[in-house]
Amino acid sequence: MIVRVVLDPEEASFVASAGRRRWCLNRHNGTDNPLLIPGQNGGRVDHYRRGAVAEYAVSRWLNLSWVPVLTRPGKRSDLQDDHNHYEVKTIDKPTSTLIIKKQNRKDAIYILTYIPAWPPQSTPLTVEILGWFPGVEGKTPAYWDTTLPWPAFSIPKKSLHSPHELSRRRIRVGLE
Repeated sequence: MIVRVVLDPEEASFVASAGRRRWCLNRHNGTDNPLLIPGQNGGRVDHYRRGAVAEYAVSRWLNLSWVPVLTRPGKRSDLQDDHNHYEVKTIDKPTSTLIIKKQNRKDAIYILTYIPAWPPQSTPLTVEILGWFPGVEGKTPAYWDTTLPWPAFSIPKKSLHSPHELSRRRIRVGLE
């Protein structure tokens, strides 16, 4: 079951601008993602903008804090504090899979999102939380895919756990 988080236009605009600031900071620090080709899928800036919007929506849904700009290395928000390590992945097409790269953390929980209407307009923006998958289960030979532009673990959407299970899981392990 998909969870839909609706952001009002002002909220979406603010969060998207935070994504742009992240892109600027990464460029300044020399850590911009070289795998993103300018002009492809909205280019590098849109990659960061979509990512920030998706992170914010997941944080809001899980009732966790969200920090617009990286405050210190490795600490973005409650999504990645000492108790949680959630990685929010955003896809461009509803048919895409959850991609976990070889260098991504094995102990993280990966949350897949999709934003149907991008870029944000003057109407509310909906972020769809499609599901989640533990890195320890996803980083196995069964999901290794060498047909991608760069080899990675590819988890089909049908294998994802329901977003509602993630919400219940947080309560069960005492993270709220």
